[in-house]
Amino acid sequence: MQFSFPQFFSALLALVCLGSPLVAQNQELQVAEGVAKVLPGFQFNKRLAGRTDADHILLFSKGRDVALVTWTTGAPKNVIIPANPATFSVFNTKGELVGEFFNEGYALQLFCGDIPAIFVPKGENQFLQVAALAERIPGEMTLRGPQLILIDCEFVNPMDKPLVLKMPGKKSVALKSGDRFTISEEVEVGRSFEPMYVPVGASGVYQMVKISVDNPLMIDVRANLPGKLTVDIINPAGDPFSGRMALSLLGSDNAPFEFPVDMAPRETIKTLEVPLGIELPLPAPIQLSLTQYIGDPRREITLTETSALQFVNVPGLIPGADQTPAGWKLHEMGDVFGQVRAGQPPSGAPWGSNTAMIAYKFEEPGAVISLKPLDPASVAIADLPSSLGMWINGDRSGNLISVRWRDGQGKLFQPKPRKIDWSGWRYETFATDGMMQPPLTWDSLVHLESADKSSGAIMVSGPVFNYQSEVQRTLDEEEDKTVEVVDDISFGDAMKIDPTRQLDTTKFQQVPSGTQQ
Repeated sequence: MQFSFPQFFSALLALVCLGSPLVAQNQELQVAEGVAKVLPGFQFNKRLAGRTDADHILLFSKGRDVALVTWTTGAPKNVIIPANPATFSVFNTKGELVGEFFNEGYALQLFCGDIPAIFVPKGENQFLQVAALAERIPGEMTLRGPQLILIDCEFVNPMDKPLVLKMPGKKSVALKSGDRFTISEEVEVGRSFEPMYVPVGASGVYQMVKISVDNPLMIDVRANLPGKLTVDIINPAGDPFSGRMALSLLGSDNAPFEFPVDMAPRETIKTLEVPLGIELPLPAPIQLSLTQYIGDPRREITLTETSALQFVNVPGLIPGADQTPAGWKLHEMGDVFGQVRAGQPPSGAPWGSNTAMIAYKFEEPGAVISLKPLDPASVAIADLPSSLGMWINGDRSGNLISVRWRDGQGKLFQPKPRKIDWSGWRYETFATDGMMQPPLTWDSLVHLESADKSSGAIMVSGPVFNYQSEVQRTLDEEEDKTVEVVDDISFGDAMKIDPTRQLDTTKFQQVPSGTQQ
């Protein structure tokens, strides 16, 4: 049976959708069994880079014969591998022939689905031999940053005509028959918690190297005070460094706001207060990065950086005419009595009048007091924030506090409640969930549930949504399927940056009122 690639693609898609019991099995085990049946005597050669780290493109070779096996643990997709025009037979891992197709050009398009497929060319295929003869390099490395490294990959030309190696950003290299050439990829290894994925190769034949560091740094940012950011630099390994932090307004031609940062040996946390000089929301998302000079000659490399961040105040807590929050009302469930007041308390609050005090008397465990919106449209939530942060003044009651949202499908989401086992002000962060479908709406800004019969009062101040892009995620990060509370880290006094030096927004067009970035 012979048919064109589009027909084959449709047929293979149909095969994927049949609900084969093979899907539930381990794909590596399936491949081992399939290769033993279809490719006796073939040995694993190397894994080629796909479009994501979830894509598996494996080469198997036996002498000058080369075959491929593909599957993915991510979304189904097509991948392209350089190959000579040839007829390819396609087998499943039971050893059964699925079909054949003719590859007309020099770009072999293969389908990656959740069922492994084995592709076997008829006869020798010289471009696949180039891939098989390329030096196999480690798929993973764990290093200590920062440092500059070279990753080498040697290519050999097995063909009887010149082979041109094309490398992005570099001059192409022509190899005569039998010639060898080593590609050296220079990599700046920083100190990010997130691994780096570095493609190494040429002319469509790439291997992906995952580089992790054992002395990572992380930047945690909170808009927890008016007109400034609180930044924690977290250094678990305690390695010292002397570098520079830059705060950039994305999309702006303005120079970043920069200042020096040093951490001594065994110093694991440094807290900074960075002045903004403007109110939230910012005119554009921001990004913070840490850099350090290394080597001779000196070179500045990025140690770590945040994703693109934006912060938006939750409206409606300022007092109305009756001194209750202008946009929120108290709701009681069970045997409970409560009152709410808004405004600056006599003892002060982190966000001043953007504060609500809730007094309560619970007569039974499980009773609930909630702060719900008067009009959901007046406290609308843009897109899907990553978290909500706010100050909570606890009364050490042992009661449970959280927030609640509904997503675009009407599903109710509540992060894991916090037990109020502290007194005084404490900053808490509540994470949203990747399963939420925007737009979100408020169910409760405060959801206070009694642990036992009790009476007391709590305050909340300055709730702020944190928005961030996904630029720091790995190539195949699995979404967390549970709602959880992200623990905050608070250590000692913050190092205050000179308040006369602030983020320059003078050349950036201000976002119109009510517009979310």
